[in-house]
Amino acid sequence: MLPAHMSMCLDAACGDLYATDDVKPEEIRKTWERVAAETLRLDVIPPAFEQLRRKRNRRKPVPYELIPGSLARMLCADWWYRKLWKMRCEWREEQLRAVCLVSKKASPYVSYEAVMHKREQRRKSLEFFRSHELVNEDGDTLDMEDVVNASSSNPAHRRNEMMACVKGLELIAEMRGDCAVFYTITCPSRFHSTLNNGRPQPDLDKCDGKTKQ
Repeated sequence: MLPAHMSMCLDAACGDLYATDDVKPEEIRKTWERVAAETLRLDVIPPAFEQLRRKRNRRKPVPYELIPGSLARMLCADWWYRKLWKMRCEWREEQLRAVCLVSKKASPYVSYEAVMHKREQRRKSLEFFRSHELVNEDGDTLDMEDVVNASSSNPAHRRNEMMACVKGLELIAEMRGDCAVFYTITCPSRFHSTLNNGRPQPDLDKCDGKTKQ
């Protein structure tokens, strides 16, 4: 439904703006702007929005070459499915936090449902990697699982990269005569839905997760 609606918005915008065959790039951007405004109404940020949106003090020229790709995504059913699924998951987490199912006593950090969904995603990905192979232009065959495990997609490698970066920053701080301190910053207690004992927070600030961040 959404891709069809966006296609109708695009057709209407083209009919209103393109009176002649001599179409200027700025007119094309205004067409994109109409479709992007409809996307923003659904609380979804359009692709390349920051680069293409109207700005008063624009220093760089408008990258008009990004418009076709941005429009293609806003008219793509798969793109909308991923965006709506992400919104659904965020909304579901907000609900579970509101009923105190995300806490130290229940499920810390994220809900149990989110943990199970992530594990199922990893299981399906692992099955896919194990059942496929990669063949290069010379005909050499490699197991996809081995390639993935050797790349930065491996969580262990990402952790090692992060620790190496932290250690490097610590060494730079010591060379400068500074003191390297690692901070973990969280929201004040009024933003947490539960108390330490797992009971509801009476003075809860009812804002969403993005506002808290």
